[in-house]
Amino acid sequence: MKEFLDANPTRRASVEVFQAAVTDTRVDCLRIAPLLKNSAFVEENEWRLVLPILLDCPTMLNNPPQFRVGKTTLIPYIAHPFPVAAPLPIVDIILGPGSDENSVFAAQRFLKSHGLDLTPRLSKVPYRAS
Repeated sequence: MKEFLDANPTRRASVEVFQAAVTDTRVDCLRIAPLLKNSAFVEENEWRLVLPILLDCPTMLNNPPQFRVGKTTLIPYIAHPFPVAAPLPIVDIILGPGSDENSVFAAQRFLKSHGLDLTPRLSKVPYRAS
């Protein structure tokens, strides 16, 4: 970009307008991203927290994104501790598409190890690995 502006100084104003428009569009996309959820997942009744990845932000420097391995890609996430003084009022657990009865058993054992007596359910959403 610097080379372009050095070679075309009269274009600086239009490039700045374009860059501002791109930034505004990114912000707008982040605002609507939580609303874009397939209706097949309505039973999950979940909250989504969508954060921009700003690598130079002080919060991101103190708590950088971590990654877990997915089937075909790395999945970024930000670890966030929940307060231990007040446990979450969890009343139902739905395991995602692709889970099986072994997943139900494993999740139930995990929940019991944390003092929650719940039996997870399998999602009714069909799963297709493409």
